[in-house]
Amino acid sequence: MEEYDDLIPEPGEDGIVDMTHRGWKHLDKVVWLMGPAVLQLNLGFNKLETLPDEIVLLTLLRDLNIEHNALSEIPACFGKLRRLRSVKANNNSIESIPEELGDCHMLEELHFKDNRLKTVPKTLEKCDVLNTLDLTNNKLDILPVEIGYTWRARLRLPAPLAPASSHQRLR
Repeated sequence: MEEYDDLIPEPGEDGIVDMTHRGWKHLDKVVWLMGPAVLQLNLGFNKLETLPDEIVLLTLLRDLNIEHNALSEIPACFGKLRRLRSVKANNNSIESIPEELGDCHMLEELHFKDNRLKTVPKTLEKCDVLNTLDLTNNKLDILPVEIGYTWRARLRLPAPLAPASSHQRLR
């Protein structure tokens, strides 16, 4: 990929790496070599199908934009990104959010609009500073009661969806 090195920007002094609109299906390994220099990673509007576990090498990552890709899952290793504050994963094909994401106690915003989510993990209740959880336009019919009652005023949900016990189906 050496002939395309100019396609992979170096993080600026502000720690932002913008790799939007590149048409990529896979990320080059050089991204993970940037390590702690990356505070904000913008990967939106590509054709990414997976995110490798090496993303945990971005130890100081705070903001991740993976909107408008072809992702079907979020790796469980995301739970190791302890400084993560914001994840924008709208407009993918994500079917589940890993329980380990609840270990990211600094999370303030989770955007999963327009995906294929059927449920969300109750471990997200551990994210005390989470103030935005956007789940609109998914396949949700169950919301863990722990989440619904913890953030009742802060959730963005489809109109018929409301908190229910974990064994109760919504109609």
